[in-house]
Formats: sequence, structure tokens, C-alpha cells
Amino acid sequence: MPPRFRDSAFFDKGENACIKIPFTGNPKPNITWTREGERVETGARFQVKTEERHALLTIVDCSRADSGPYTITANNELGQDFAIINVQVCDCISWVFSTWEKEIAIDLLLFFVKSQVSDRPDPPRWPTCSQIGSDSLVLEWQQPNWDGGSAITNYIVEKQELPMTGWTRAGHTRFNVFPVTGLTPGKEYKFRVFAENVHGRSDASDESTTVQTQGVVKKKEPKTKYESKLLFPCLL
Repeated sequence: MPPRFRDSAFFDKGENACIKIPFTGNPKPNITWTREGERVETGARFQVKTEERHALLTIVDCSRADSGPYTITANNELGQDFAIINVQVCDCISWVFSTWEKEIAIDLLLFFVKSQVSDRPDPPRWPTCSQIGSDSLVLEWQQPNWDGGSAITNYIVEKQELPMTGWTRAGHTRFNVFPVTGLTPGKEYKFRVFAENVHGRSDASDESTTVQTQGVVKKKEPKTKYESKLLFPCLL
């Protein structure tokens, strides 16, 4: 659930309120929206859309009457899950007590809305190792479920050499794949990844499974053959 919607989602009266919720599931789940026990479908002032990894509910020209809890439910043949989003629609200056306070009230509201929309990204998902050599391997992962409302600018990769418990930085990249080098042959490693946007760094991803680099095979040096010759002096 994006941080913006974990408590309440605030919208101004008259705007198009868009609620965008990320989801995952295999098989792809069926998404439904309900309010007060009744299913919300596309029509009138509601627009319901399900993308590849996001479910969207848009309330056109929202009003205070649209305030209240909305339930999103995802289900497939393996199970069901749901979340409740509390929508609050307000007149941006209706709570101001005097005219001279309006400018301050609007500034405070804009700051509050911005702080609700923007946040650090969710952690990257499913770090996986491949192409394991004696001193290097390739680490891949999936992007976060939610980017925090801002594009991912960087990924930080960390490694843990077992049996040590500490983590050290292996490098950074803008992509979802990273070649890790400088590993020790025959050692076991784990990896984790962080995502960054303009608002900060995510929590760490789940740790990768433990992998072991290949050991160094010593080549057998060929034996040198020596020929011995006996020299006999010539007898006169």
C-alpha cells in the first residue's frame, strides 16, 4: 500500500481523485472495488481500470459526498487479499476562520498534500544470482512495487561474505542488473539491494539465496623430461 493511502487519502473538492494501488500475484488476480457494500464500477463519475501491476479508481469532480472508506479486493485461485482506503474530500479553505488566514491555510494544505504524495520507494524485489564464477557473478532484481511517486534514480548493491555478519557496498547502478566483481574464490555470499529516488533510500530488499563462488583449480605443470648422456673419454 503506498504511504499516501495508509491513513487517509485527501483530495480537494472538484478535482479528479485518482487512487492508484500496486498489486502482484500469479495467476494475475481479479480486482474489485466496493463502497458501503456496493461494487464500484465504471460509469457516471467513477472510472475503474486494472493495469498490469496497478489498480486505479478515479472519482471525477469529487465532492464531500464521495468521502468514506473504499475497499479494494484482489483474488485468484490461490487466495484473496484486500485493503481499505479512507477517502477524504474537503474544501481547501472551508476550515479557515478568517479571511487573512486563507493564504497561510492554502500554503499549509499544499505542503500537506505534497508530503502525502511523495515518499521513499518500496524495496526492490527478488534479487537473484547467475553466471557465478570464481571471483564474479551477475545479480538481477525486480523494481519496487511503488516508486514513491518519483522515478527511481539509483540502486545500491550490498554483499555479505559468510560467515561474517556485516554488509559491505558492492556498487551502484541505474539498471536492474549488476555485475559483481572482486569476490573471493570458494566463498559463500548473500546480496541485497536498495532503491533510491529524490526523496531518499528504500529499505533493503529481501536477501538473495546463499551462493558460493567457484574454487580455483590449480593446473598441473607438465613434468620436464631430462635426458642423461654418458660421455666416455676416447682412449688412444
